[in-house]
Amino acid sequence: MLKCEVNDFVPDKKNDEKKLENMNFQLSIAFEASKLSLFAELIELGTRMKIGGQSELVEGLTSQLENNYKNSLYLNIVYTLT
Repeated sequence: MLKCEVNDFVPDKKNDEKKLENMNFQLSIAFEASKLSLFAELIELGTRMKIGGQSELVEGLTSQLENNYKNSLYLNIVYTLT
């Protein structure tokens, strides 16, 4: 969907070009934020695993990370752009 919008966008004025650059910048920020959020969850999971004795919490964090990954912009942007 996003790819279609970007491909159909034909800038005819300087303001339109700036809008497109702004959209690309915002998308880059959102992508990086999504990726960093997943890394933070992974670090927390690894830390809990090292501490030990928290198997229920580790299972919950693993499930949460899996769900968040499936719904993340980090994963889904590839499917959106292809």
